[in-house]
Amino acid sequence: MEINKVDVTNNEEGIGDSIFGFLRSFNSYATKKTLGQGALDLALLAANISKLTTVLDRKKKDGVYYVLTVIICLSIGLQLIVGVLMGVIGKMDLKTEQQRKVANILNNIITVMVSVICVINIVLSVIDVSAPIANQAKSSEGS
Repeated sequence: MEINKVDVTNNEEGIGDSIFGFLRSFNSYATKKTLGQGALDLALLAANISKLTTVLDRKKKDGVYYVLTVIICLSIGLQLIVGVLMGVIGKMDLKTEQQRKVANILNNIITVMVSVICVINIVLSVIDVSAPIANQAKSSEGS
C-alpha cells in the first residue's frame, strides 16, 4: 500500500502570494467589521433623529431647547462623517504599505470621532429631552 506524500518543495504559491492571501482575508475582516460598525452607527443615527424630532416638538423654546438642538445636530453630523470614512476604509485595497498607513490613520480618526459621539450621546441621555413635553401635557390637562 502506497502512502500519498505531499511535495512541499514544489510549492506553486510563493511567499508573496501567501502574504497577499492573508491581506485579502484581513481586508475581508476589515470590511465586515466596518459594515458592523456602520449598522450600529445607523441605529444610533436613528435614535438621534428621534431625539431631534422630540426636541423640535417642544412648545417652549428656552435655552435648553437650543443647546439640545445643537448637540443633537453635532452628533448627527459627526455620525455622517464617520459613516463616510467607514465607507472609504471599506473600499480601500490594503496591498501596499502606504495604503495600510492611510487606512490605519483613518481608523484612528474614526475611533476618536466615535468616542466623541459616545460622550455627546451620554450627555444627551443625562438630559431628559422629553421632560418639558410631559410637564406641558400635565399643565394643559389641568386647565
